[in-house]
Amino acid sequence: MRSPPCSGYAGVMTPVRAYDPSRISTAGMVIAQAHDDIAEALAHLDAEVSTLRSGWNGEATDAYSRAQALWTTRLAEMNRILELASTAAGNSAARYSRGRAKIAARWS
Repeated sequence: MRSPPCSGYAGVMTPVRAYDPSRISTAGMVIAQAHDDIAEALAHLDAEVSTLRSGWNGEATDAYSRAQALWTTRLAEMNRILELASTAAGNSAARYSRGRAKIAARWS
C-alpha cells in the first residue's frame, strides 16, 4: 500500500490528510479577532492605569514604565505575527478555492 503524500517542516514529515479552505478561512478570522481583542485589552489597560499613575511617583512610576514598555513591545510583535498569520490563512484559502474552481472549469 502506498503512503499518503507528506509535507513537513525542518525534516519532520506529517501526512497530508485534506485541505479545507473554509476551515483555514475560519481560522484566519479567529486569529484576526484575537488580534483585535488583544489591541482592545491593551487600550483598556492603558486607560485604567493612566488614572492610577497620576498618584504614583519615583520608583513606582519608573518600574511600571519599564514593564509597560516591555510588554507593549512584545504584544505589538505578537499582534504583528497574528495579523500576518490571519492574512496568510485568508490568502491561502482564497488561492486554493480559485485553483479548485479553475480545475473544475477545465473538466466541465
